[in-house]
Amino acid sequence: MDINVVDETNVEGFVELLKKHTHFKISYFAKKYGKFIFRNGMWTEKCKIDKDRGSITYFDTDANGYRTATQNIQIAIKKGGEILQ
Repeated sequence: MDINVVDETNVEGFVELLKKHTHFKISYFAKKYGKFIFRNGMWTEKCKIDKDRGSITYFDTDANGYRTATQNIQIAIKKGGEILQ
C-alpha cells in the first residue's frame, strides 16, 4: 500500500490508518540538522496533518515530545509485523 503521497483526496483515510495502527517510522528532511532524519512516531489525539503546509505533527517516541515534519516526508506503518509503505 503506497502512502508516501498524501493529498486532499486521501488525507482522511491516511489519518484513520495512523489512528488504527498508532506506531510508525517517519523520515523527513530536518532543516535544523540539514539532513534526513529517522524517528519512531506515535499518533495521538494531539497529532494532525496540515494540508495547506504539507506537514504532519506527530509524537516522537525517541525524543518524548511532539515534532512537525514538513519536507520530503515518508512514513512506514507497522501492522502485525508487516510494514505498510
